[in-house]
Amino acid sequence: MGRKSKNPEVNLREMVSFYHVARLRSVTRAARFMGVGQNTVSQHLLRLEQEYKVNVFQRPENQMIQRMIQPPALTAKGEELLELMAPIVEGASILDESMRRLKREAPLSIGAYTELVTDRLPSVIKDLHSQHPEVPLRISSSNHLAMIQQMRRGQLDLVIGTGNQNADDDLDYEALFNFRVVLLVPRGHALAFNPFPTIEDIAEWPIVFSSTEATVRSRAEKLFRDKQCSLQIAVDVDGANIVEQLVELGTGVAICADFTVSVLDRSNFDVIPLDHLFDGLTVGLWTLKDQVINQSTQNFIASLRRDLSDEPVSVGAAATNEISDSEQQPLRELAPGALAD
Repeated sequence: MGRKSKNPEVNLREMVSFYHVARLRSVTRAARFMGVGQNTVSQHLLRLEQEYKVNVFQRPENQMIQRMIQPPALTAKGEELLELMAPIVEGASILDESMRRLKREAPLSIGAYTELVTDRLPSVIKDLHSQHPEVPLRISSSNHLAMIQQMRRGQLDLVIGTGNQNADDDLDYEALFNFRVVLLVPRGHALAFNPFPTIEDIAEWPIVFSSTEATVRSRAEKLFRDKQCSLQIAVDVDGANIVEQLVELGTGVAICADFTVSVLDRSNFDVIPLDHLFDGLTVGLWTLKDQVINQSTQNFIASLRRDLSDEPVSVGAAATNEISDSEQQPLRELAPGALAD
């Protein structure tokens, strides 16, 4: 019945069963500890004895049932075999636990704009933690191109950023939600009275740009070039919060994405939608083509789709209805989503 081979072919499972039966002096307890059936453990012991052609447990000849009933006692050969196999089994156990710990501790690394992290992602992060509490989450915030390069170098698993019609062949993009391009102006600014400013109107004022919004900036610069308007860049900064502060101080006006505009304190600037100048844009999920995605990352992506997709984003903006000359007032923000499609 034994496998005919020149060298013994004992696998690790048979060694593990033998080790635990010898350690616990019981097939029943060993099976319970390993989470397998007693018959499985018995078969492992039988194959091990057949491979090495030795009895590892003492028992009356040809009385297999008696061996299972009585506490197993090792033979001399069994003692020698246990001494040889114990380091193998114990080492395999340590290796298995170490690999499980490494898997638990491997962080999910994503790139996303700071404004998304603070305003849009908390619910997604909560979902990930509830499903995979053992998986740390690492978030990197930078400009779009820098985050894409980090993903290509293996430093990020995915990037949540603005869409781009000219995506490279090694990247996949899935849109999650639409956003609008808006103009931020100081409260009471001349442009605050104009619901539909042209590029020529905007070109009369210095512009504040956020370097993180590469897509919005490239679209804006193209409009200025197409209209042959001079672009006056007052400041180029990182972070939408700094942009808002500079607009409040009167440094310039800003062209930016509406989801980056703070909804908490906008008492010192007005928000004017530029739908008449910019087509609809999207924020979505960037991944590498043919990328192997583990379960925790798949669950995170599913949460992104559920919590962000098909959710109109607008921080509110200046009213777009006609205003009579007698009603000229600085245009104020509407409630969030008031201008949503």
